[in-house]
Amino acid sequence: MSFLRNLFDNCVSIFLKNIPSKSYTFEFDEILGQHQIRLKDGNDYSNCHKYSEYLEAFMVESSSKNEIACLMIKPNAKSRFTILFNHGGNIDLGKICNFLFTLSKRLECNIFIYDYSGFGQSSGRPTEQAIYEDAETALSLLQNRYKISLDQIIIYGQSLGTAPTLYLATKNPNIKAIILHSPFLSMGKLFLPKRNGPCQPYDIFKNIEMVENIEVPTLIMHGTNDRTVPIKHAQELYQKCRNSLKPLWVEQGGHNDLYTFDSYLKRLKRLVYEELKTPNPNTSTTEPIKEQVGGSNTMAISDFSNDQMIHPSDEYKKDAYINTLEEYRRLYKMSIEDPSKFWLKMSKNYYWKKPPTLDSFIDYNFDITKGPVYTRWMEGAKTNMCYNALDRHVENGLGNRIAFYWEGNETCQFRSITYAELLRMFAGFSAESLSERIIDAKCSILITMDGSYRGRKHIPLKDLADSALEICKKKGHQVICCVVQKHSNSCQRIVGSELNKDYPFHWNDERDIWWDSALEKMSDKCDPVWIDAEDPLFILYTSGSTGKPKGVLHTLGGYMVYASTTFKYVFNYTPDDVFFCTADLGWITGHTVNVYGSLANAATIVLFEGTPFYPHPGRLWEIVDKLKVSIFYTAPTAIRSLMKYGDEHVIKYQLDSLKLLGTAGEPINTEAWFWYYKIIGKRRCPIVDTFWQTETAAPILTPLPGCTPLKPGSATLPFFGVVPAIFDSNGKEIEGPGNGILVIKKPWPSIARTVVGNHERYEMTYFEKFKGHFTTGDGCKRDKDGYYWITGRSDDMLNVSGHLLSTSLVESVIVEHKAVAEAAAVPCPHPVKGQCIYCFVVLKNDFKFNSDLEKDIKDRAREKIGALAAPEVIHPISALPKTRSGKIMRRILAKIVSNDRDLGDISTMADESVLEELYATVHLYSILD
Repeated sequence: MSFLRNLFDNCVSIFLKNIPSKSYTFEFDEILGQHQIRLKDGNDYSNCHKYSEYLEAFMVESSSKNEIACLMIKPNAKSRFTILFNHGGNIDLGKICNFLFTLSKRLECNIFIYDYSGFGQSSGRPTEQAIYEDAETALSLLQNRYKISLDQIIIYGQSLGTAPTLYLATKNPNIKAIILHSPFLSMGKLFLPKRNGPCQPYDIFKNIEMVENIEVPTLIMHGTNDRTVPIKHAQELYQKCRNSLKPLWVEQGGHNDLYTFDSYLKRLKRLVYEELKTPNPNTSTTEPIKEQVGGSNTMAISDFSNDQMIHPSDEYKKDAYINTLEEYRRLYKMSIEDPSKFWLKMSKNYYWKKPPTLDSFIDYNFDITKGPVYTRWMEGAKTNMCYNALDRHVENGLGNRIAFYWEGNETCQFRSITYAELLRMFAGFSAESLSERIIDAKCSILITMDGSYRGRKHIPLKDLADSALEICKKKGHQVICCVVQKHSNSCQRIVGSELNKDYPFHWNDERDIWWDSALEKMSDKCDPVWIDAEDPLFILYTSGSTGKPKGVLHTLGGYMVYASTTFKYVFNYTPDDVFFCTADLGWITGHTVNVYGSLANAATIVLFEGTPFYPHPGRLWEIVDKLKVSIFYTAPTAIRSLMKYGDEHVIKYQLDSLKLLGTAGEPINTEAWFWYYKIIGKRRCPIVDTFWQTETAAPILTPLPGCTPLKPGSATLPFFGVVPAIFDSNGKEIEGPGNGILVIKKPWPSIARTVVGNHERYEMTYFEKFKGHFTTGDGCKRDKDGYYWITGRSDDMLNVSGHLLSTSLVESVIVEHKAVAEAAAVPCPHPVKGQCIYCFVVLKNDFKFNSDLEKDIKDRAREKIGALAAPEVIHPISALPKTRSGKIMRRILAKIVSNDRDLGDISTMADESVLEELYATVHLYSILD
């Protein structure tokens, strides 16, 4: 029998002799701890790399001992079903993963695909028995690895894949449904020798027999023009099927092109949305909406209109600083009618060597037609930020309170530091960008490390600093001292990676000194220097509309009072809380809530210096449980990234310590808001959706968790002292509900004072467009309840993962490439980042677009600006849409990449024929459904 079995298997392999060449590889990412799919050059679905964050790739051993390549596609946090996809015989999973990602989103179903033995990266050879065993392995993975029940699984088979689909259905009658796409009765007959008699015929993949034995709802689809498998095969299977749904016979459809017909997607949607009768978890509910959040009451995720509100619970209110809307309105009214009196009261929460007085509390001019723009708060008062953040807490007996918990990338890396220890300890960029910051700040001393690591990559910080100092010297600015801290010999590394302790770097005896040597000569005690409230506190760089980074200056007094006050009231922070914000310290969010505002409130802060998904996607929630975090603050981008891994990585943790959640950096979509509220907050934690910018230094629109009814996606109401308004593009203020540009009428204490070295730029950027008002640059909607909804940037700015980048900066770097004649960068909606960069390029005549050129252009943006500036898409085009005066019409391009067919007024377009090429090619590059 073994001889006959081998002969049979060899014959089956002959039928499958046209196995496609491998279109992909699996590469193991040691930092993420999982495989990543890498598509090879030349395959037709090379855009798949754009969705890598939604793909889980891995190898698994089947019962036949072959290694099977598997790919789970999970862009849907709440999927209707999971589809087990058995592909045809002329492709591997790499050639179809891009299509399946789009199908997954449109059907709101996650999709699991694998390669049969001998296909793609799977080992072995494709015998009939091996293919059936591979299918059984795949189904078992869905049940055991992903905990998906059979009644939530649809099995889809295309051509060859219809055989393992029917095979699984015969053995698993509880499967929700199966789909047979271009099926056959059997793949063919083999005539094998019989000991005593004529040859015995055997059918290969005999679907006609299996279909009679299944009770599972079955959808059959076939093309009328299929020359590989005639439609009569599908029609006979349909007649034999016991539980057949209405079939789809696609007129003029072939064997492999049913995807391209509109009727294909419509039929699948009807199956998923209607015939299988499972409600959409995002739009249906079996329980009523409850009116409270923050207590024992729950609220279902349902159809949620902008008029519905989620009210704070009585349980949460009782511990809130402000627990009624009436109290908020009273304080807000005081803050805008008599700001000096209001903020003088708030300033008394901090120590002043010379306290501020009412007669010189605030002075400003917002109207550039009346002279230079300026803002001064508490000028003449004297204080010290460090004293208010550290010294006074130690003096008040809080020295043993934990200031920071620090978590490294490895789970074994942990330490804590008290306020007393921090007080004792306290006594990635390019050389070009560093030199600009040194010159702007007019500093004469630079402090650096000799080097650092980003993952496995060594960053030669000292050498970068040396290069920056040389640039400064050439520009006429001399730095007299460079203080260097040597790396720690105890630095822990990723397993299997050795730390090179001997990286060479240049040393200048006349300028460089060792940090440790200098520190040995210093006393632990350092008396504070009392400085004026309007003296500079820090310069933080952000990208402006002209592309050159601008150093935004914040001053001591106003920033300290406003940042600390918002931290206390927005997060309802109490001494027993542990605050965890995932923002980088180099971002304004990290500055304010992880350093200045938090320390001024004697808060306990979690600093996480690692990857949120390493060594597993539940790392953040592991930290929450470990450190008993009560307040968690992150960006919508991070929330959407975490959603893709599924609820299973959250529900294993208690998260009972959490009492408040927050978001910052960009608007949050409703689906992400509800996932955050329901899965992370367990339906008991309010969410403070805060709006602020580098220039505002702290939240200016925000709920107060003890009193503000919440609307998912809305930043709700202004904080104390902030007077928002909405203007149309003509400079007219919009009263009541409406859409327009968000501006602020009066100064608040932490408003940025200037752009360092270029005050004119400060005035032009923020005060030129709407005279007498500060312009945020963001579009905004105000509803009938007076709630504010941020709608995105109103200028040529890109908001990528909560970070602003100018289109001109990205474009200027890309057109420096030798192959690029013109470039236009526009924002494109992205399911995780909020927005990504979509870049159209017109190539010079001597160049042709290919994957190498695409990579080179992206790498250039990454190297010159940073990783966030690397375009998600490079779309080659012969010409850009322009006005008759030659200006690129980015508005048109943004609408096209967003699938918006309403282009508005195009009467000023010089050549409307360019639209034909754009519409004809955009689907080849689109990341949207």
